[in-house]
This record gives sequence, C-alpha cells and structure tokens, in this order.
Amino acid sequence: MEKVIIALGYFDSVHKGHEEVIVKAKALAQKLKIKTAVLTFDKDLSYFFGKGGSVFTFSEREKRLKDLGANYIVKYPVNKTYLSKGKKAFLNYLNSLYDIKGYVFGEDFTFGKNAKGNIDYIKTYAKEKGQLIEVVPFKEIDGKKISTTMVKEYLIRGEIEKANSLLTLPYEVTSKVIRDRGIGKSLGFPTANLLIDDSKINLKNGVYCGYAYINGKRYKGIINYGNRPTFGLNKVLVEVHFKNFNANLYGKTLTVYFEKFIRDIKKFSSIEELKSQITKDLGEIDND
Repeated sequence: MEKVIIALGYFDSVHKGHEEVIVKAKALAQKLKIKTAVLTFDKDLSYFFGKGGSVFTFSEREKRLKDLGANYIVKYPVNKTYLSKGKKAFLNYLNSLYDIKGYVFGEDFTFGKNAKGNIDYIKTYAKEKGQLIEVVPFKEIDGKKISTTMVKEYLIRGEIEKANSLLTLPYEVTSKVIRDRGIGKSLGFPTANLLIDDSKINLKNGVYCGYAYINGKRYKGIINYGNRPTFGLNKVLVEVHFKNFNANLYGKTLTVYFEKFIRDIKKFSSIEELKSQITKDLGEIDND
C-alpha cells in the first residue's frame, strides 16, 4: 500500500483554516518523502441531513484540495453504513486504504458515529501503530475562528468579498454552459448560462463582478445570480456576460469566480432601461 500522511477533516469549504492543515500535512509528508492524502466526504453532510446546502460541490472541493497539494483524495462515503462506523472502525477503514504514517488535523477534529472520536482517542490509536500525530491550532480572523458556518453566512448575505477573504480561492460555480432563450444576445450582451447544483447553498440573489479562464485567458464579466424578473422568470441561474468575449461556449464546462456584489436584482420597466443598467454594471469591472 502507498505510504501517506493523511490530513483529516471535512474540508467542506476549503477555507484558510483547512489550508493550514493541508500545508502541515504536505510538509510532514515531504520530510518523510511520501505522499499526502486528504480526507473529505463524497457528499455534503448538511445537504444529506436536510440542514441546508454546501459551499462547493465535491468536484469543486476536490479541485481546490489538489491545488493545495493533495496527492490523493480520500472520498469518505456519505451513507448510513459509513456514517454509523464507530471511532475505531473509522480509523481502521482509513488504514485499509493506505499505509498511514501519520495524521494531521485541526484541534476540534472529531470522527466516528456521534462524533465520539477525539484527539485523545486518535493519539492512543496512533501510538499503538507507531504513527505520527500533528494537531493544528485554529486559524482566526478578527478574533474569531474561521469556519464553514462563517463562510456560509457571508455568502447568504451576498458579502462575497468577506467570504473570499476566508477561502483559498474566490467563491465559484462550476457547471456546463447550457442553452437558454438567447435574450442576452438579442440585447447585445450575450451570456454564458450555468445551472447551479441543487446541493449548493443559495447566494444572495444579485449582480456580481467576477471572472473565468477560457482557453487559458482570464476574462472579467458581470454575473446575474438568481431569477430574471423583467422577463417573468423565477428559475435560479448563473448568467455571465464577459467583457471583450463573444465566442460560443455551449456544452463547455466553465468555472466562474465571484469577486464583488454590485447590486440587487430588480425588475425594469423597459428593455432600454435594462440595457442602460447593464452598461453601468460593466463600468464596475476593473480593467486589469
């Protein structure tokens, strides 16, 4: 089996506290000249238990974890069988996948059925197996522990810049570009339209500044997140109009990053009023 140091946690929003854990795990692995594995769940726990949505989909999370240096992603199944594993069974399962030489985790890490596993237990377990342990202190901002709950609160309020200050990369939506009604194109502002995964929490509906990389080049644009009341449409959608870009993106998978909240969505009295507002919104985009 592959020898690894494993970073333990949920890593649901891949915030800067999570980054600390993964960076420490990577450093320890490099010291031992072995690989780094990162544990995460294959589905969002909040969504699974009907308690809200996730910040990112699994694929979005996986991409971010690999960007931080994870060689392997351990997808822990979210189902009744695996969530009912006790603390020892949980660790035994991980050890059946890799030859674990050490664990790195945050000081509040718990695991196993009813979160009965804690630092004291894993220390005892690791000592018996000759494995290393590294506990990473909380990372704070303004005297408060950075948490996924904090990230979600900012996103729901549309405070995207505050949320982004906690994340390793700006908030994103990754999805295939779909065909819609072509209204944006008819107005002279063609858009790339993306459906939002049902498991994700809803941002505050509004117009945002953001960007995407298309064929390796960064394009900035304005993002309409939510419904389209001027046209009587209530389906939540991400519509992006990129500045200085007009190629066909249908069927391509696109990652759109959100940078700044511009304004609330509103119903316009005429198409001309809407076009005038879009022009103003484009003026909010930095020219970098």
